[in-house]
Amino acid sequence: MLNFKKKKKIIINQIIEWLNIHKKNNENKTVIPPLFIGISGSQGSGKTTLNKELVKTLKSEPYNLKIINISLDDLYLTNKEQNEIAEANIGNELLKYRGSPGTHDVELGEKIFKQLKNSEKNVLIPTYDKALKNGRGDRAPESEWQNVSPPYDIIIYEGWMIGFKSLNDNVIEELLPNTKYAKKYPLEHILKINANLRKIEKLWYPFIDVFIHIYNNELENVYNWRLEQEEELRKRKNDPHAGLTKEQVFDFVDRYMPSYELYLPELYKNGFFNNNSKRHLQLIINSKRELVSYKLI
Repeated sequence: MLNFKKKKKIIINQIIEWLNIHKKNNENKTVIPPLFIGISGSQGSGKTTLNKELVKTLKSEPYNLKIINISLDDLYLTNKEQNEIAEANIGNELLKYRGSPGTHDVELGEKIFKQLKNSEKNVLIPTYDKALKNGRGDRAPESEWQNVSPPYDIIIYEGWMIGFKSLNDNVIEELLPNTKYAKKYPLEHILKINANLRKIEKLWYPFIDVFIHIYNNELENVYNWRLEQEEELRKRKNDPHAGLTKEQVFDFVDRYMPSYELYLPELYKNGFFNNNSKRHLQLIINSKRELVSYKLI
């Protein structure tokens, strides 16, 4: 618990420092745009739990900030649209279910980010219920969406692949034979995911002002952490059939592993901005989610 508090304190202090710089840099504007924070971490790394605590703290004394929180999950395509994607890509296991680049509503995300950046009123932010459709999930009805209005101080956008950047196709072709997970899939299927990621990178990433990355250097942890998440979901819903079974979890996580394997090393090595601007906070954790080290990039 002390470790959790330490992580939280480090991040809160850094966010406040970034926010003060952001306000100073925009002090001549009639309306100061919100600070967009990207938060990334592998599934089960604790980023969502930590993020909830960050939002709760920043909304309270002594900060009293207006925070809008958006999850990558909120921008999944509807279950119907995901099924259409799967049918259009028969044989591509990476697009069979939600998760990989290509299963998100990129245009909707861009529209929402623009509205928030421009401090527009009555911005509708979708929510996604993972427990629907026998654990395959679906977008919630619009009546359950967030309806937010300015002022906005901070927009937090968090997700497992936020910060991943596409690679040149020839680079992927060279890397693939030496990978553990990605080589299980045909090159053309990996390249399809890479092209989808390129679209996310182009339309979403320009909005991100600062970046926080919770880095787990042992990919196998993702399987165990995801199993824990599904069990917690069943308890929260008080439904033993909610969420994914153990077999479904392994099948589900398998589809994420090529992206972790191909894109995570670059994010870890070069940071999100790739310019040593000190706008990227990197926190390294172990299998118990304990903080090992941290630094600004």
